[in-house]
Amino acid sequence: AFVANNRVFAISTAANPSRIYWPTLANPEDWTGTGSGNADVNKNDGEDLLTGVVLNADIALLFKNTSTHYMFLSQAPFPIFQIQKGVGAAGPDAVVNVNGEIFFITPQRRMKSTTDGKTFTEYPDAVNDLWDGLNVLRTQYIHGIYYPSLKQIHWLVSVGSSSTHNASIIWDIEKKAWLYHPTGFKANVACLVQ
Repeated sequence: AFVANNRVFAISTAANPSRIYWPTLANPEDWTGTGSGNADVNKNDGEDLLTGVVLNADIALLFKNTSTHYMFLSQAPFPIFQIQKGVGAAGPDAVVNVNGEIFFITPQRRMKSTTDGKTFTEYPDAVNDLWDGLNVLRTQYIHGIYYPSLKQIHWLVSVGSSSTHNASIIWDIEKKAWLYHPTGFKANVACLVQ
């Protein structure tokens, strides 16, 4: 789920995995009244809608595994258009917003970013052997956390483990460099305490 323009947007249910829902304006408890609604995002592609993130006041990006979509937030019923085919997110927590730049890990276990949703930046492949060494079955559980004080994104990953995150691959935003912590990350869920 994400919040934009005084409205909550909820993503995907078991019955409708490619659908996004929204309640009435300024009332997150009314999902059936005037102004509420829903929309399917490429319903027939066989993929779940994974996550959405606000790009700016007018646009949210919606991610599936192999596609990225614009959702126009300035006009109900919020038109949705596919903007990229073949570029998507590994999982619902594999997308991080850093001051308007959206960083995400792809199903191929590589990091990309965008500031406009159309142009995607590729990042150095100096640590591809690290990304390639991740447990493929746990790619969908990659979890990104942005630490503003460190100016780093920590990607919690599974190296060899089939049940938990046990390593962290870090992107240092200022230095534009990869860091790697092979131990000390034995948690399935990470949180940032403000």
